[in-house]
Amino acid sequence: MDMFRKRMELLGGSQSEAYRKQSRDIINATFHRSAAYKTVYLSHLNTCMQKQEFEAKLAIHTYRSITGDVEDYYLQFRPGVRVPMGSYVEIPNDNGVFETWLIVAFDSRPQFPLYYVLKCDWELLWMQNGTPYKCLGVKRTQNSYNSGVWTDYLTTSVENQMKFWMPTTPYTQKIDYGQRVLINDVGREIPLAWSVSKIDDTNPVGLIKLTFKQELANLEVDCSKYGLAGWCRCHDPANLKTKQCESCSVGRPSFVDAGLESMKQIIECGRIEFNGVNARLRVNGIGKTFTPIFWDRKQQKYVDAKPYWSIKYFDVHGVICEISMDFDAESKTWHIVSESNNAVVRIVDGVESSCNCFVNIDSKDVLALNLQISGRDLSIKCLQLYDMAGKKMTLSASDRDGKYHESLDLEVVS
Repeated sequence: MDMFRKRMELLGGSQSEAYRKQSRDIINATFHRSAAYKTVYLSHLNTCMQKQEFEAKLAIHTYRSITGDVEDYYLQFRPGVRVPMGSYVEIPNDNGVFETWLIVAFDSRPQFPLYYVLKCDWELLWMQNGTPYKCLGVKRTQNSYNSGVWTDYLTTSVENQMKFWMPTTPYTQKIDYGQRVLINDVGREIPLAWSVSKIDDTNPVGLIKLTFKQELANLEVDCSKYGLAGWCRCHDPANLKTKQCESCSVGRPSFVDAGLESMKQIIECGRIEFNGVNARLRVNGIGKTFTPIFWDRKQQKYVDAKPYWSIKYFDVHGVICEISMDFDAESKTWHIVSESNNAVVRIVDGVESSCNCFVNIDSKDVLALNLQISGRDLSIKCLQLYDMAGKKMTLSASDRDGKYHESLDLEVVS
């Protein structure tokens, strides 16, 4: 009777909460049946995410207008999944070819929020301190009520505006006012030059919105062959610049990918990786596999050390129990020890690298897990003990000497 009452309480404290939970369960159960369902891959520099797999639905939001911007789409993930603003998303088109999109806004709808995404349609190139950079992003129109050319009593100048959206990264944050770029179609002899006149990087946070004003190209330094302002190294006053570009022997510069390439510097940090889209364990559900990544800050390299695992199990009132575990591959023996004085560990069906572990307090099981260790990987599956639903765990991995330590917070759901 107590178990039945607790299971009913997990459905919600009121009828409306029960309806919301049932709605989430229905969306989860039928998610892959939709025609809009796609497997997508997200990359985000500042959170060390690199082509991580997600399940999502792609639906159009606005339709194309020949006088406006490219249409934007909705991207809906499974309930409870949140992703960073400014992430790149690899989405397959109708032919199965992956295209790069950019998450540009978050629609905080009740129960099932959505993200706005735009297809990346331009790779911005620029020079800064002698280094060429590139970054995928989205061109947007800017209302400019002028004829394109302005003439006063003394001079004539070009007048036009456009916008460009790109993710916020350590490199893109260095772009400042007056930064010159070339934006024009391939093959144009005299390039179209632009300079940054406005920067907005907080609406929303995670996305940089640049406004460009058009200016005359400097044919002595602007490279029309590779579309890079300030790159030209073949200026010869005796010949026309356009003829020099046709016979230019300088190769294409090696660009730094400002949107992703610096991932190499930022991703070098310790962590615990896992399969799936979120750090949740379901009672009597499918297990998850966890792999520790140890990073030595002094030597600046990854360390392939054997992990020793521990689990801290708790609820809103505090820690319930804590266990540490290890599997000796040579003797095929499990060593699971309770760090709590009032808890008793029971190992059942310890077959080679797999076992069922029960933690008992006051003659009652409070934790029931299936554990499996293979090399440096630990697989955890919650057994059929519904008292665990709503509780949380902190999974930790350390080397033998405790020099390297990583942890991950997990949630148990029904």
